[in-house]
Amino acid sequence: MKALLKSHESLIYPKDLNYTLEKLGLKQGDTLCIHSELFRLGEVLVSKQEFLQSIIDSFFQVIGNKGTLIMPTFSYSFNRYKNYDKIHTKSTMGILSEYFRTMAGRGGGIRTDDPIFSFFIKGYRQNDFTSKLLKTCFSSGCVYDKLVEFQGKIILFGTDKLGYTFSHFCEEKAKVNYRFFKEFQGIITDENSQSKKAKIQCYLRKENTKSDLDVEKQIAILKQDNNFNRIEFANSCIVCIDARKYLKANLKALKKDKFALVKD
Repeated sequence: MKALLKSHESLIYPKDLNYTLEKLGLKQGDTLCIHSELFRLGEVLVSKQEFLQSIIDSFFQVIGNKGTLIMPTFSYSFNRYKNYDKIHTKSTMGILSEYFRTMAGRGGGIRTDDPIFSFFIKGYRQNDFTSKLLKTCFSSGCVYDKLVEFQGKIILFGTDKLGYTFSHFCEEKAKVNYRFFKEFQGIITDENSQSKKAKIQCYLRKENTKSDLDVEKQIAILKQDNNFNRIEFANSCIVCIDARKYLKANLKALKKDKFALVKD
C-alpha cells in the first residue's frame, strides 16, 4: 500500500485516513457534505488523481454502500453574469470538489441545477436530493435542507476555518435583516445538452451594514453545543459537525441576537 502524504516526517496511508474518519464518528449509512482544503495536509507522494481518488474511496469505505457523499461545486455563474452548464462548468471549491464533479462521467452521481450554489451528490440517497432549480438558493428542499432532514453531517477536510456556507442557509431560514433577495437570470444547460432560460434569487449581504460572517463566532456557537468534533490529521485537521444541531443552534442564537453570526 502506497503512502499518500508525508507529514512531520511521518507517512500517511489510506488506512490512517479511514481510522481518523471512524474516530470522528462517521459510520455506515452516513450522509456527508464535505468542504475541503487540501494544500495544508502535507507533501503528496502519489499522483494527483490517485491522491484525490484515495480520499473519496476512504470516505465511501467508511460510510458504505448505503452512504452518500455531497460536495459543493459552487460556480457563482449567474452572479457573474455567466451561463451555467451542469456538465462543463467547473467548481470553484478546490481540486477535490472539481475531481468529484467529474465523476458524473465515471460512474454516476448528479449535480444540482443551482447556477450559483450547486452540489454534486453520489451514493445511496443521491436521488432523494432534488437536482431541480428552486426559487432561492437555500429555500425549502435545497441540499442543506435535505441534509438536515437526513441527519447528515458536514465535514471540513483539511481546514477548520473554511466551509461554513451552511451558516448562510441558516441566515436565510431566519430571514436576517442584513441580507436581501436579489434575482439573477441566465441560461442553464442540463446533462442532456438542453438549454433553457432560468432565474433564481440569492440572499445577498446588504452594503454598509454588519453582514460578514464571523467564523470564530460560528465556531463558538457550535462548541457550546458540543457540535465541533475536531481531530488532527496530517499537517491539518478534519472537523465533523451535525447539520441538524448546527441549524437549531444558529436559529436559537439569531433569535436572541440578530447579529450573532456576523463580525462586529
